[in-house]
Amino acid sequence: MTFLKEKGEFNKSSADLLYKNSYYASSVHCAYYSCFQLLKYIIKVRLKIDYNQQETEIGANRRLNSHSYVTKKILDEINLHEKDVNTFREVRTKLKDLQELRVKSDYRNLQIDESKGRMANQYSDELRKYFKEKLL
Repeated sequence: MTFLKEKGEFNKSSADLLYKNSYYASSVHCAYYSCFQLLKYIIKVRLKIDYNQQETEIGANRRLNSHSYVTKKILDEINLHEKDVNTFREVRTKLKDLQELRVKSDYRNLQIDESKGRMANQYSDELRKYFKEKLL
């Protein structure tokens, strides 16, 4: 049984609710994790790397943390199969921007305003749609 895909759906719903209630920093966090958890699931089903093996591979490479591991695996897979280079670049940029915004939201002494919350939720919606259509 996989719970990460379901957690990703819960995080997307949470991101939407938090944004609507002006909790922008928390909405950014949930928007990002809704993508991250979906991507870990995609690695499991598409690349046939179960969650334990993912953790083993992350632990074996000191240069990668779980976030950079997931991003690298997914971008490598998209790069192999996406015929439109502009689409690949757009997905890569939005994913990296969403990651960066999540780090700022969670760890930096910065205000996360409505526009940043909107951007995170928009990117999350667009990325999740792409991932589901192209990778699942």
